[in-house]
Amino acid sequence: MQRTQDIIPSQDIKGIIIVLGWFLSPFLNLTANIWLGVLLVKKQPNQIPVWLAITNLLFLLIEFFKHFILT
Repeated sequence: MQRTQDIIPSQDIKGIIIVLGWFLSPFLNLTANIWLGVLLVKKQPNQIPVWLAITNLLFLLIEFFKHFILT
């Protein structure tokens, strides 16, 4: 949002988007990783590419490190 044109004129909406992204992203990412883990344990096929699953796991680790260890 810092380096793009001002497509959202309201500062309130921008603030809500930033806060939701900051606080909800670890929980949504955790949910996605748990779901992929359950599919892996049950040995069911999934439609998610391997690179996306690995990227989600890396981002989850970074988010947890940033939110819970660096505070």
